[in-house]
Amino acid sequence: MKSQAWRHAAAAYPFHTELWPRLTDVDTLQHLNNVALVGLHGEACQRWQRTVLGEQVWLGADPVLRNRRLATDYLAESHYPAPLDAGVRLLEAGPQGFVLAVALFQHGRCVGLHEAEVAAMRGGEFCELPLVMQHTLKETLAAQPPVPTDVAASTLDSLGIDSVAPLSAYPYSFKLQARYGDRDLHDATSDIAASRYAEQARAGMLHRIMGTLPREQRVGVLVGQVRMHFLHRGSPTLKFEVATAVERIGARSLALRTALFDDKGCQAIAHTVLVAVDPRARRPTPLPEALRGVMQSLMLK
Repeated sequence: MKSQAWRHAAAAYPFHTELWPRLTDVDTLQHLNNVALVGLHGEACQRWQRTVLGEQVWLGADPVLRNRRLATDYLAESHYPAPLDAGVRLLEAGPQGFVLAVALFQHGRCVGLHEAEVAAMRGGEFCELPLVMQHTLKETLAAQPPVPTDVAASTLDSLGIDSVAPLSAYPYSFKLQARYGDRDLHDATSDIAASRYAEQARAGMLHRIMGTLPREQRVGVLVGQVRMHFLHRGSPTLKFEVATAVERIGARSLALRTALFDDKGCQAIAHTVLVAVDPRARRPTPLPEALRGVMQSLMLK
């Protein structure tokens, strides 16, 4: 997403809404947490849906609108308490769902990009959107002003369908007890809860690794990109197994895959790019050789 220049321009988004971060959105690095930002992007999507599809759409009678895939690029650190301007644009619409592009701006600067593929669900299965909704979305798509350059197919389309690796393919995993607060209004695992599970898996694995390295070999990490695919969105189980593995090792970054398993199999997969940074300068830095060696042993099997 970040390579497409039009996405960084506030004027490319016909719908805008102001979002105020909370103190609880701030993490230990004193910037807005990556999962909290996913929540802010999601709030912008909900406000767009209420404006375009009706005030009651969030109640989701039949069928229910659910996010099927999410993609988030983190371009710069954002901070509390300054408000964020969220811009939303409809990218695609069809019988099976629609795709929204979102950008967050703080102090006039684009700090994050997001895409959400929204699908209809009935009885735990994906289905077609109601005809009235399909018509509204088609009209909205046609009425949007053009952007300076061609709007390519959504980033989500280029990702393809995940191959679902078994739990045994992941070198790091842990069991997790679900909480009541992890359920959303449709009695399913919420987007934020799933994102928090993936975050905990990443943090747990990195904490264990960094603890084995000499202090001079340790680096900080910032989340650069997250892609989340939901494979099913049924009622949540009480227990999950969350697993993480390394997919790619770059000069200054790591790509991780995290899978969330419930009693029905793999519920969601998250792909995350972590950028190594100097803890003091907060600038990208090469991965230390010792860390690269440990990460090599944690590759997806």
